[in-house]
Amino acid sequence: MVKMELMHSRPSGHARSDPILSQTCASGHVHSFYGPMEFHPETTYEDLVGADPGLSTSNVVENQSLYWHPTVYQVSGGSVDPVYNRVPTSLTTYYRWDHSALPRTEEFPPGFRVIASSADRGAPPWNMFSECCNYPGGVQDCQTVTGLNFPNRNCDHLDIALATPTCWDGIELGDTNDHRNHMAYTIDGSVAGACPPGFNHRVPQVQFFLAIREYKGATRQYQLSHSSSEYHIDFFNGWKEGKLQEIIDQCEFDPNQEIGEVNPTPRCSPNVGDNRFLTENFSEGSMCDKDVRTLIIDEQTDVVSGSLPTGSCTGYLIPKSWDRLSPNLLPSGLCGDGIFESDDDEEDDDDEDDEDDEEEDDNDDGNGDEDDEEEVEEEEEEQEEEEEEEEEQEEQEEQEEQEEEEETSDDNEDEDGDDCQECSDEPSPWMVRNGMECDIDYALFLDERCNNSWWWTRNEICMLSCFLRERGYDGIACC
Repeated sequence: MVKMELMHSRPSGHARSDPILSQTCASGHVHSFYGPMEFHPETTYEDLVGADPGLSTSNVVENQSLYWHPTVYQVSGGSVDPVYNRVPTSLTTYYRWDHSALPRTEEFPPGFRVIASSADRGAPPWNMFSECCNYPGGVQDCQTVTGLNFPNRNCDHLDIALATPTCWDGIELGDTNDHRNHMAYTIDGSVAGACPPGFNHRVPQVQFFLAIREYKGATRQYQLSHSSSEYHIDFFNGWKEGKLQEIIDQCEFDPNQEIGEVNPTPRCSPNVGDNRFLTENFSEGSMCDKDVRTLIIDEQTDVVSGSLPTGSCTGYLIPKSWDRLSPNLLPSGLCGDGIFESDDDEEDDDDEDDEDDEEEDDNDDGNGDEDDEEEVEEEEEEQEEEEEEEEEQEEQEEQEEQEEEEETSDDNEDEDGDDCQECSDEPSPWMVRNGMECDIDYALFLDERCNNSWWWTRNEICMLSCFLRERGYDGIACC
């Protein structure tokens, strides 16, 4: 078996949209999307393959597939007056295929799409699971439960995994049927298992691995946007035609894997330092909520009081106004992770609120103008004092950070070789199993990945043997 790992460090955006179910109206609940920011209901296969990689959260240029699932929320305030806060998430997709199985695996055809659910008939019991992972002493410890589970305990990250079926009827693309019955799971549920009659084509399994970072289940309540225990995933193929087939045909399986291995070491992607097939894409952010509300549907989805926006074909869907999404259609720029707007945006909102307050004051018929002016002057003086204190504090923090960086630089200059050489005599167990050494070839992980905390929880190279600038060596081999 071969497994390929692809990463989405953040959603590309959130909206009540579903390009598979309906191209003409809003979805029944909010979805979180990964991949291109082309997630308007009218999105087509041509839109995806022609998408600008700079406006995509896919970590490789050649794959602009669109993935989505019901948005995850934290709920507070009780049942009488609930408040829903959207939860930061990331998505890893694992592609699996087995060269020993017949019919041979082929790439997804142009326009292919599918919906998979935790309630699908024929799915094996292990197809859907949730795992709460912590790292006591730097060692991963995960508690796994079958199905969807939001545990009442804290986790460094909570993973929710669900995989698509692999047997295809070779006819339907998932656009004119119910978006499900053109696919079937193998008879025994395994990737290499026999396909049932009528499904004579085999495509890769796509496993969605949704990660909720810093999960706080001990004190907070979580739920999906449709308030159901059923979980589903949507996949809309956006691979550059021929590229996935090239990888399927040429990516070698691990010769050291045991017979019957169902979770082999990932191969053939930039995530593991292999750039033979795919070009790494460094995305910069997500579509800001403000732009979602001007381009797709005007409703709030980040923090919602009372009830979440729901109802298929309710609300006004803004017609798609572009052929190819470009930066000039996004006046808010790109937001950090698609969850919260930037500080500038918050200041803009505050300014707008202040202007509204001033207009209301001007329209008042009362006689408190002089009092109002005195109050404004006092508020301005207090604000100036607060700004001066904040500036002094920022200058002090910057000076302390600069001194720490200089100390770190001096320490590194006293050591021979690059940072990672210190643990070359004790490579991580993962590296030992795969015949890898801790050398400069892994500079990518040091510079681009290890400083992101989410990567530490998902990648064995960084987690076990990389240098983290803020904390020093923080892995089994190097700490």
